[in-house]
Amino acid sequence: MITIRRAVYEDIPKIMQFIDVHWKKDHILAMDRNFFEWQFVDRGKVNFYIAIENEKICAIDSFILYNDLESPDMTGSIWKAVRCEDPMIGLKINEVMEQTIHPRYCVGTGFSSRTVKFHKLLGHTVIKMDHFYRLNDLPKYYIANIAYKNISIPDETYYSLERLKTPEDMQEIITDKILRSQVFYKDYHYISKRYFEHPVWTYDVWAIRNHSHESNAVIVTRTVYYKKSKCIKIVDYFGKLDEFAKLSGAFDKLMLEQNCEYIDIYSYGIPKELLKQGGFCELNGSDPNIIPNYFQPFLQKNVDIWMMKPDIDNFFMLRGDGDQDRPS
Repeated sequence: MITIRRAVYEDIPKIMQFIDVHWKKDHILAMDRNFFEWQFVDRGKVNFYIAIENEKICAIDSFILYNDLESPDMTGSIWKAVRCEDPMIGLKINEVMEQTIHPRYCVGTGFSSRTVKFHKLLGHTVIKMDHFYRLNDLPKYYIANIAYKNISIPDETYYSLERLKTPEDMQEIITDKILRSQVFYKDYHYISKRYFEHPVWTYDVWAIRNHSHESNAVIVTRTVYYKKSKCIKIVDYFGKLDEFAKLSGAFDKLMLEQNCEYIDIYSYGIPKELLKQGGFCELNGSDPNIIPNYFQPFLQKNVDIWMMKPDIDNFFMLRGDGDQDRPS
């Protein structure tokens, strides 16, 4: 007989062992207990469901909560099943998780080929996130492989980026009322933990300032290193999306200051026209350039990020959603 239930704190060692054996050998979530707890022990609970057969875990399904509403917004995370007496256990554990948590919105991203099959069985449409980038004008690139340098000249908007050091700094610009108006609704418990208290990586949180030094949006980035080179990943965004169209000059200044090769963004729901107005080029089948995404280990290859197409209006996702921007 198979039992499906929400995991408790005492289950963590067995879950980590399952991840190591059946999901990915030596992954940080299998090797680093502190990081595992930072990622999945939240608001006093373990954000995993487990299926147990003969006292052994045969399936896991995990999630990331964005708020503590009665029906919260969330994304899926690690989802894995192994052979057992019930060939549908992977689908059943996901069904139990959703029926118990009853999320308002649950949209997953970063699907593996196996996860894509599961989502298609669930009737979901699987799509690629948009991938855009803006190059720094350099004589040579070491992270990117640039066959054609396409750098638009930015319009002078007098927009700038100002670093925010604390969640309280951010709250002066992005109130909880503004957060609640966005889908997903990410509360400050989530934001503080995710971007200001990350145990491994450092995130830069920026106020987007207009020519009058007013701010209606905040953007989150992470600088990534490979040997002696760097690039900048756009990870998250809060506030008015149309501010993005006026940032090319500010991004150029940031890349120049940090001596970065490029800045890039994976997104869904941000209009492509806004990204193009912001000086970004779309990386698609007709673009000969390579803008890497994997750095642990480094892989100089274009990478598609697959996600479930949401049935939600006015919704956007970036690479920081779910568990996508994490150490491996």
